[in-house]
Amino acid sequence: MTSLVALLLAIAAPPKGHWARDETGKVSSAAIASFENIAQGLEDSGQGQLGLAVVRTTNGQSPRAYATQIFNQWGVGHAGRNDGVLLFFALDDRKSEIVYGDGFPAGSSSETDVIMRDDVVANMKAGRLDQAVTRAAASLAAFVQRSFAGAAPAEVVPQGPEPEIRERSPRGWVVDLGYTLTPEEEAAFDREGDAAYASGKGMVFVAVHSDALNEGRFAQRLREKVLREDVWVVFAQLGGAVRVEAPGAKRLFEEVERECGRIELVAQNRASMERREFLQNALDAMHDTSAMVANGAPSIPITDQVERVAGEHPLPFFGGFGGAGLVGIMSLRAWLRRRPRDCSNCGNARQKLSEETDDPHLTPAQRLEEQLGSVDYDVWWCGRCNDAMVLRYGAIFTRYSICGGCGAKTGTSSSVTLVHATYDHGGTVEVTERCEHCPHHHVYTRHTARLERSDSSSSSSSSFGGGSSSGGGSSGSW
Repeated sequence: MTSLVALLLAIAAPPKGHWARDETGKVSSAAIASFENIAQGLEDSGQGQLGLAVVRTTNGQSPRAYATQIFNQWGVGHAGRNDGVLLFFALDDRKSEIVYGDGFPAGSSSETDVIMRDDVVANMKAGRLDQAVTRAAASLAAFVQRSFAGAAPAEVVPQGPEPEIRERSPRGWVVDLGYTLTPEEEAAFDREGDAAYASGKGMVFVAVHSDALNEGRFAQRLREKVLREDVWVVFAQLGGAVRVEAPGAKRLFEEVERECGRIELVAQNRASMERREFLQNALDAMHDTSAMVANGAPSIPITDQVERVAGEHPLPFFGGFGGAGLVGIMSLRAWLRRRPRDCSNCGNARQKLSEETDDPHLTPAQRLEEQLGSVDYDVWWCGRCNDAMVLRYGAIFTRYSICGGCGAKTGTSSSVTLVHATYDHGGTVEVTERCEHCPHHHVYTRHTARLERSDSSSSSSSSFGGGSSSGGGSSGSW
């Protein structure tokens, strides 16, 4: 499984003399040039390295794990110092990551959280991709220089109130930020925190708040306060929003990421403004998080792993088994697709609808995907709940791609080479994207790398120096 993930994440490093790789063509040539000027200046200063990777999607992988894999494949930063930073975008997924090397001091995520919020997410929400790239590049270069030049980091002004941790028996696991709790309510939360603490596997706090909060900075200050890194924080905001802040690179593990996402989704679906229901929602989330810390995250069933990998990434999966195993893998995929499904709400056995009767449960875009043959959908019906579960199965071979306008797999693209690459300069390709479902029509130019002469004396085919990262950094979405 690990080798398969590595194969799926393989993205060639920029050629020597370059620092950015845009697989989408969405970042303008001017913005790429600006980024590379900043990255080259940082390299010339001898204080670190900066890389940029822009892709369409992580294909269901955790964005942080995906970005960290790219970081380590490229070797961003100098070997031994591990002073590199990677700025990563998955545009179709609307996700971004800042990943820094292992040589950065503890607490560096408090600075990258601010850069992610102010330079990346704010610009992406406004549709300004170029500004997100260039402004984040400038801020990250300054961040690297501060971290490795001995200068004190610039003062970070956190969003929302600072945490106040009150020591009680045994420690006090509630941080009540203006949302006054009764002693009985605090005691209920503390019991959940005690359970995790007694396991010896970590600490779980709950932060109950009603205002905006810089969650990453908040969690880091808690860790600094208690002098431990294995601190989890369940953020519960008035209205029912819940987020689980895991320590370090914990959410890089697929089981942990899946369980945290499940906890957050359950809380979202039960969101309520009523005090009693809101607090119960938060308490349940803390209970589940404490259970995960004490007992470990539930493992992902092997059938789900095989089905997801075989369904979403058929070519690498089949290639790993060779032609002889193709028939067997196809049979396994077919069995996984047909296996019985139960309703998660009532436990009733669902019935798979026929192709003639499932269309009313599909959107117009989904129906068109089926007509084009790019995606096939199965609809499983629960007659007791009157609920339809729609499962997506991408075609193994298709000329259609995900449309950047509507998100359906109904997009097509064609390209024309305007300038051919030579050994002295890169080339230019004009790409035209169209969609069969929406009016999306996008024409852009993509720059290709110059041709590289074979040179056995060359020590590296890229500019990066062999740095490594365990996944520290900041995440963002828009």
